[in-house]
Amino acid sequence: MAGGTTPTPRATDQGASVNRLEGELTALRAEFESLAAQTGAETDGEEWVERGQELLTKAETALTQGNIDQAWTYLHTAERIKIHGLEAVGGQEALKSEGRELLVEAEHAPLSWRGEAVKQRLTTADGSMRAVTGNNVRSAYQLLHEGYQRIHLKRHHLQNQLKYLKWWSLTATLLFLFVAASSAGIPALPSPLVEFSAGDSTAATAGSPANPALFTVYVLLAGVLGASLFGLRSLRTQPIAASTPAYLTSGRTAAARVIVGAGSALAVFFFLRSGLLALNVGAGIDQGAFLIALGFVAGYSQRIVHATVESIASTTESGAKTVESSDAQ
Repeated sequence: MAGGTTPTPRATDQGASVNRLEGELTALRAEFESLAAQTGAETDGEEWVERGQELLTKAETALTQGNIDQAWTYLHTAERIKIHGLEAVGGQEALKSEGRELLVEAEHAPLSWRGEAVKQRLTTADGSMRAVTGNNVRSAYQLLHEGYQRIHLKRHHLQNQLKYLKWWSLTATLLFLFVAASSAGIPALPSPLVEFSAGDSTAATAGSPANPALFTVYVLLAGVLGASLFGLRSLRTQPIAASTPAYLTSGRTAAARVIVGAGSALAVFFFLRSGLLALNVGAGIDQGAFLIALGFVAGYSQRIVHATVESIASTTESGAKTVESSDAQ
């Protein structure tokens, strides 16, 4: 049956995936045995029966070994081979019936261009069912199977990203809390609520001197947390359908996100502390909590970095023009 061929991603419930695959294998083996009995192909030793049963056995072995993806590949290939028996038993009408099911499946599946290609394989220019051959149906099946495999790979990629980004979020949060708690016993380490004194490089919290350079640890961790949370949020809007899953590994993709987020937070921090960029938002740039919050925002939306750079560039350009005007006078 065409509608039961979608591979289940190894996402939230591995047990359900295994159970479904076991059911598909049992049903397809029964179909093979029925078709072979009706055509007498099994006793005649026809190749399609032997090849199909061999693939089903390989699929069962792969399933036993936990190779779910490989098992689905074997099962899909056996399903295409089954069309030989279907054609032998039911002829053109059986092929048309199978083709109609494939058309409905392609229409409702997120298969990109493959859905249209299936339609072209099985219908004429006016949309009516053509006199399909076994090759047409097998070709349509192959397009569907390839599309499902790419969807599965995209899902697997996004699920791995989710896992890595959750790890980065948790790690950044725990490190932030650890460093903040340690600041009470380490005089050189600023508190997250430190207030930097204006006009110099010292900082004080509760009347004790602190090292402002170490405050960048909070900013970096806030940037990592912001980038991780934005990555988790953006995964919800990622389309599942994909043409060719040519992605970076999931770990590298997640790492790239947090590195850019941390760098963005650090850049904004130094731009503000340098005095090149002036903000008037009801909070001073000498307040540690404000700087940490801004680092989080920079990590969450790296677009703020572009706006900051453009603002600094325009400020510098205006200053240069003012100097040139003064010199001219």
